[in-house]
Amino acid sequence: LFKDDIISFEDMGNLSLDRSTVEEQVSKEGITVFSMPSYCSSGRYIENDRIYLYYYPAANPKYNILLLHGLFDDNMVNYIYFIRQLNNLNVNVFFMILPYHFERKPHHSSFSGEYFFSADIYRTCNAIVQTMYDIEVSYMFIKSFDPLETVLTGFSMGGCMAYKYFVLKGQTVKTFLFNPVTELSTLVLDNPLLTTIG
Repeated sequence: LFKDDIISFEDMGNLSLDRSTVEEQVSKEGITVFSMPSYCSSGRYIENDRIYLYYYPAANPKYNILLLHGLFDDNMVNYIYFIRQLNNLNVNVFFMILPYHFERKPHHSSFSGEYFFSADIYRTCNAIVQTMYDIEVSYMFIKSFDPLETVLTGFSMGGCMAYKYFVLKGQTVKTFLFNPVTELSTLVLDNPLLTTIG
């Protein structure tokens, strides 16, 4: 039984950011991390219901990038070289953690991203909706924190989510994709990583 009336993007354009809910911490690696409540609750996974933005500032920034990582990623080191190159090009980078990944991974989940894209179709749909809301709120935060122009960038599944957001926003958001997933059904049926889902 699918209750598709719950899965909706209708309220996304009416969100407002309450800055008092934003928390700022410094990771053990010395990276500033902003966190705020997700406006689209997953319902039963409280670990997943906060947005995390890792902030990598440039010395003389010209614009910002909101970067979305790939499916099942669990190590930010994979992106550090790319982020440093962007910093050297005078770009601030805000690295957004996708639902069910990294510190958003529920305790019962076996690995990062397991609950983001799985055979639980309803939970997967909800994760995609949550991602759209999280991008929207992240944009609002970045605009209030640093008014420079922000470009949305995504890698792999992050690219797929960035593209979906680009379409939802009427193609008005500057977006750049790296190796994006373009067809989720092909990914499930043809990729050996996802044979259990297929």
